[in-house]
Amino acid sequence: MLSSNRVRVVLSVAVLLLFYVVLFRAPGEERAADDLLIAPEDTQGRARQAQDHLAAGRWQEALDISLRLRDSYPNVPNYHWYVAEAHRGLAQYEEEADALEAYFDRAPRPIAACPHIGLAYRRQGLEERVIDAFQRCYDLDPLNTDSIFYLAHAFEMAAEYDRARQLYARGLEMAPEYVDIELGLARITLKEGRVEEVAEVARRLAETAPDNTDTLLFLAMVLRGEGDAAGAKETLNRAVEINADYVDLYIVLGSIAEQEGEVDEARRHYLKAIEVAPQDERAGARLARLESNGR
Repeated sequence: MLSSNRVRVVLSVAVLLLFYVVLFRAPGEERAADDLLIAPEDTQGRARQAQDHLAAGRWQEALDISLRLRDSYPNVPNYHWYVAEAHRGLAQYEEEADALEAYFDRAPRPIAACPHIGLAYRRQGLEERVIDAFQRCYDLDPLNTDSIFYLAHAFEMAAEYDRARQLYARGLEMAPEYVDIELGLARITLKEGRVEEVAEVARRLAETAPDNTDTLLFLAMVLRGEGDAAGAKETLNRAVEINADYVDLYIVLGSIAEQEGEVDEARRHYLKAIEVAPQDERAGARLARLESNGR
């Protein structure tokens, strides 16, 4: 027969295990301890393994552990975050977005999912979902200048220029040194054909941030607007050396080549754009138009 001390120890252990099961069980979910894929006492070690795999870029190993953690304890936000990171590393953007949505719904500070949640939809070419995601991020903290930038940029990409301009202007008023916000506002001005108004901005920002591919792209667009195609191409090629995966650089290079009648060069740039970002429809449409014209 067990002594009273042993009985107390056994009862204490049983209560502790029951606490873990209840803590990690979803509301209304009848889930016995032996149904869990990872036991409560093993979660800390497994979570550390997942983090180590993520830090080392071992995406599949990280995903395998993270999925087991998430399935064992679906109400723990961090496990959804680990799953999202692993899917991002594996270029599985639909799954990344789903995991980030789950994190957004459960995390005490869902804004930590921003801007990743919007970018995951952008990588899928789902611009309406991009706007929705960044709108939710903005609504969480309307004074966050990063949230202002990403929502404004989403509006700009959707050609909703008035809404984008208003947000960019507000963001620039709050953070005058925020280069990407100033660039966004200048891009909209350039789209309206007012090249002279933004020429000084383009050159100043390119000097201030010479390794920023967005500033170089914008300078190239201004140079092209001024009739300096050679200068535009030189600037774009410099930007490609910095970031060879920036699809817009190839689209603009292809457009310049096409305008100059260099069909083979234009085709090469559009094909590279498709290789870099197959979900982006712009290069494919330009290439199809090029081929349909028999060029």
